[in-house]
Amino acid sequence: MRRDLAIERSYRFVWVSRVIGLVLATALAFYFTRLVAVPTAALAPYGGDLLAFLVTGLAAQGMTGGAVGQLTGRLRESMVVGTFESLLLTRASPVEIAFGFQIVPLTLQVGRIVATLAIAALLFGVDLSRADFFSAAAIVVFGLASLIALGLAAAAFYVWFRRGEPVTWAVAVGGAFLGGLVFPVELLPEPLQLVSNILPVTHIVAGLRRALLMGAGIDDLLTQILALLAFTVIMTPLSIALFTRSIDRALARGDINRY
Repeated sequence: MRRDLAIERSYRFVWVSRVIGLVLATALAFYFTRLVAVPTAALAPYGGDLLAFLVTGLAAQGMTGGAVGQLTGRLRESMVVGTFESLLLTRASPVEIAFGFQIVPLTLQVGRIVATLAIAALLFGVDLSRADFFSAAAIVVFGLASLIALGLAAAAFYVWFRRGEPVTWAVAVGGAFLGGLVFPVELLPEPLQLVSNILPVTHIVAGLRRALLMGAGIDDLLTQILALLAFTVIMTPLSIALFTRSIDRALARGDINRY
């Protein structure tokens, strides 16, 4: 964590570019709403404001994509510079190393959510006056837990195959199309809605929108929280087993630093 913080501090212009990127992304959503007419009924469960709907989806997209892809990116970086094998020689287990890789990136993703909402409210007039920030924080916590499990699975695939890792791609594409990031899940055909309900992204996005735009409390979000908790409980041990097996296989083959 100290190493990652030192790296983040050494690239100060990146912080400026990140903020500019968030402003431009929010501005794009703002002007997009000036071109598109959406039936009121489709957005009624989320407050009826298309811009607020898109902005919360943008905030959730950053969290989901970052949480799943960051571990694989850090592993690739460590393999390129040749330090990953040295890390495995320490007393930390591979799983502890994997979780350690994610502390700073996930903290930054939470900050990205806050910054996105602040920019949307201050510069583009998105109304967050009804928001229940406590229940939104609960969704973020349970959501990150489920995404960490997915990130560990993605890292396992990366260590095993090096290229063609499918989990990050599936989360990015599946989240955009099936997770409700851009349009309400209710507009999908019923069979695809059933698939959507399996994805943690769907429950993260729905929970954030209901908490931030409708003022939903913890009791109102039990469906989303329990779905995320169930996914985490089932996926975490599977991902740990898969990641540990992939590391053992790479060590046995002597190609742990191949990339």
